[in-house]
Formats: sequence, C-alpha cells, structure tokens
Amino acid sequence: MKIGFVLPYASVNYFGGINVQGRMWRDGLESLGHEVFLLNTWDKFDYKSMDYVVILGQGLLVKEMIPLYSQFPSLKIVSAPIIDWHKSFLSFKLRSKYFGWQRGGFVKPLHELYLAKNKISFFLARSEFEKRYIVEGLGVDPEKVSIVPISVRIDNPPVVDVSKKENFCFHVSRLADPGKNVGRLIAAAKKYRFNLKLGGTVNGESLTWLSSQISDAPNIEYVGRLSDEELFKYYQRAKVFALPSFVEGVGMVALESAVYGSEIVLTNIGAPKEYYDGRAVLVNPSDIDSIGKGVLEAMTSKNAQPELRDHILNNYSMQACSKQLENAFISHL
Repeated sequence: MKIGFVLPYASVNYFGGINVQGRMWRDGLESLGHEVFLLNTWDKFDYKSMDYVVILGQGLLVKEMIPLYSQFPSLKIVSAPIIDWHKSFLSFKLRSKYFGWQRGGFVKPLHELYLAKNKISFFLARSEFEKRYIVEGLGVDPEKVSIVPISVRIDNPPVVDVSKKENFCFHVSRLADPGKNVGRLIAAAKKYRFNLKLGGTVNGESLTWLSSQISDAPNIEYVGRLSDEELFKYYQRAKVFALPSFVEGVGMVALESAVYGSEIVLTNIGAPKEYYDGRAVLVNPSDIDSIGKGVLEAMTSKNAQPELRDHILNNYSMQACSKQLENAFISHL
C-alpha cells in the first residue's frame, strides 16, 4: 500500500506527540513493506497512486484538505483525530456539532471535523475511550472506527532486575503544563515524604514557578531536560513512575518506564488506564491524598512487575501495533 500522513495545522515542534506518532506509524508500516510519505507542500507527491492519506490530529486546515484530496477518486481519506478531552462529554458533543461559527476570526477545529465526517473513509482511535468520542460525539458509524493503540518506542527492551530499583518516584513531562498536574504531585511528595525526581523542559516564568513549588523540600529534585539516553537511565532506576494528569491521551512516558520495570501510578481519567490491564495504581488527579497514597502503595506493596512489562511488550510493541494499523487499512480497502 501507499500511504501519506499529513498534519492539518502549522507546527515547528519536531518532538510534539502527534509528530512522533506519525513518524512511528511511518517506520512501522515501512517495516511491513509499505510505502509511506510524510506530506508537505514543497515536495512532489503522486496522489493518484496513493491508497490513503491520513490526517493526524485536528486543525483548521481540514476544511481545505478534504476537497483537495477528494479530487483523487482512488485516494481514501482517513482521520486519526487525537482526542484528549478532559471536559464533559456533553460539551464535546455541543462544540463538535454547534459551536463552529466564527469567533475571533477562526472556526473551531472540532466542528470542521464534524462537518467533514461523511467524506472520511474511516477513523483511527488509540483507545476505546477515544472511539466513544468519535462515535457518539461526532456521530460516526462504529464500523468506520478502528482502534490502533500507540506502541512504545523501545526497539531493544532492556534486561530488567526490579530488585535493583531505587526508592524514588519519577515524572517527566512539560512540567508547567496545567494538564500534567505537577503541582499536586509535588504537594503529594511533600505531604507523604516520598522521593520525587522531575525531568522535562521549563524556562523563564515556568522555571520560577517550578522552583517555588519545590521550595526547599529536600526529597524533591528537578533533574533538567533529559536526552533519550538520560531518560532511559532514569526509567531503569526509578521504582515508581507517576502520571497523575488531567489531560492525557495515552501517556507514552509511563508505558516506556513500565518497560524498564517501574511500577506505574496513573490518572483515573480517560484512556491511559486501558493500556495496563489493571496493573497500574489509579489515582484521582484532583486529590493530593489520592496521589500520595497511590505513590506509597506503588513504592511499598504493589508488585505488578515484571508481568506489567511483559504485558506491554506483548501488546504494544512496534511490531504488534504496526500489524494492527496495517489490518485497519486492509479492512477498509
């Protein structure tokens, strides 16, 4: 098959989650023998010979892309909308169906996706949670939605000795992003006195905010922005990885840390818990006590490893997820 991937918005972030997902899908499909293109407006592409074009995420350019791609009768349009919704389901339905009029000079992307749904061959969802929003929120036939989970990006899984884990909780993210809920994680570490190491990018006002949150707590350390090599070393060392987010589609960093043998503390909101088959400690991200007690449980009495690691490698390896993606395309030929 010949498949193109395109972003429906402007982006300068090479490491953005959707960009990473697109490159992972490309690599996985190419490993299965398919021809894959990351589409742009500068290079020449033979759209007439392509089987599919996949629009990754939501964006205002959907409105322009759909009629352009529809010029090619053999080209099927696919949407992977990446829905990380944390507000009410009713608000999602209302914004999708009705709240698309001009406001401040732009049209809401969800409404553009709603208007274009009948011109889309099928949809790709990362979870049952996301599929529900596509089916019930956008009004899409469930037969037109294929679930394809995101794979971990670890090609050669390390040998793991959980007995050598160090007694600290690790977290890495865009630390000042309110959706990542780092402030409550820090507060939980102060109250329940567990060792916490934080990695990720912060600068300027964000760094000032983080410093004020940590204050002089001796059990909390900001370890800086980490290269992949450094990140994997922290995964290898950490007894626990915590991701008590308000907004999280999958939580790739938690999956990666689990492959390195960490116990996982996870938000009870949304789709991420689907990937763990009951082997993660779920917490209420609004409740500092829930987060703190969850980390202590994972630190002292939770023994999901190494079964959790095996579960993720068996179900969410690049090979396994790429095969599911391939099957989704084949089933809609």
